[in-house]
Amino acid sequence: FFHERGDRPLYIGTRERVRRERVVDYEEEEEEPEVVMESKVITLTDSTFEHDTQISTGATTGDWFIAFCLGTCPLAELDTLAWTLAEKDDNYVNVATVDAEDNLKLAHRFAVVDESRVLFFSKNRLWTYDGDYTAEAFAAFLEAPHVDGARIPRKAGPLKPVHEALPPLFQV
Repeated sequence: FFHERGDRPLYIGTRERVRRERVVDYEEEEEEPEVVMESKVITLTDSTFEHDTQISTGATTGDWFIAFCLGTCPLAELDTLAWTLAEKDDNYVNVATVDAEDNLKLAHRFAVVDESRVLFFSKNRLWTYDGDYTAEAFAAFLEAPHVDGARIPRKAGPLKPVHEALPPLFQV
């Protein structure tokens, strides 16, 4: 008997056989490592939004489907959507989230006030998504034709917050 920390035998046999056959303890099976797939959902912030999306300059990085989240966000559904879209090489859409509570400039720019909003940006236009928060509903929305989208709000200049802070009497 060979014992290791405790009274349960790990192997019954001779030391030579252990060395020769490299016997290991098969009673305690190792768990297979859990495969964790990297998320394809991009996290955007006030400081990375314009650089990553290039929405104001013509969207040369492609179309964007962005959830501006207040509180909870449908991350699992967005990740499923992103992986599904990544498998289709012909029509790639970037999927992203913005924490609207921490990124107030973007929340103000895209009117995220009381509840989360999901917006689709394509060809210098934007469309508001107002369906169910499921990967299937997101995909159906993106596959539908999009015409007559709204203009993308301009990025606030450095004086805009100061201008809004002025009393109404001093505003131009």
